[in-house]
Amino acid sequence: MEEIKGMLGKLSGIDIKTSEIIPKNEMIMHPDTFEVLKEWVRQINNPSPTKGERSEMNGAKLEIENLISSRNKLFDKDGEMLDEKKIDEYTNKINELIKKHIDSLDSVFVLEAVTHLGCWPCIIYDDDGHWAVTEENNSPVETTPPYCNNSAITDVKSWKDNIRDAVKYYVLHYEEEE
Repeated sequence: MEEIKGMLGKLSGIDIKTSEIIPKNEMIMHPDTFEVLKEWVRQINNPSPTKGERSEMNGAKLEIENLISSRNKLFDKDGEMLDEKKIDEYTNKINELIKKHIDSLDSVFVLEAVTHLGCWPCIIYDDDGHWAVTEENNSPVETTPPYCNNSAITDVKSWKDNIRDAVKYYVLHYEEEE
């Protein structure tokens, strides 16, 4: 991965030390080429699923979406639970499906799905190429610059080399952190 970062830095004008991207109009390559390279790096970190995995992913995704929709109907307009037992059953089934299909589901979909279950995942990056997902963070609400300082706490084991693995670790170990 360091070799790829170095190549992108030389070709695209990414400042490797600060990870800042030089504006497209100041790049030494055509912006379309840069977009292709970014997509290539994304695919390395999150490869496209095979045909069988896509089929599994679509089926699991649809089932999870339907369960979330049914679960959401069990809350009144003020967010009060209408049937706590049924809500818990839906929550458990959704968690079970996410864990079972974690390798074939899109990471963004997984993060969005768990927010419907009351989770508040926070993706963090350590400036050294590592990612983690945690719920232990402090972030004051700011709507205008200067931007606020955030702080997050996470277990050393939750740091992974890519977002997909960080999301997977979060989903599979969430209960341990509660």
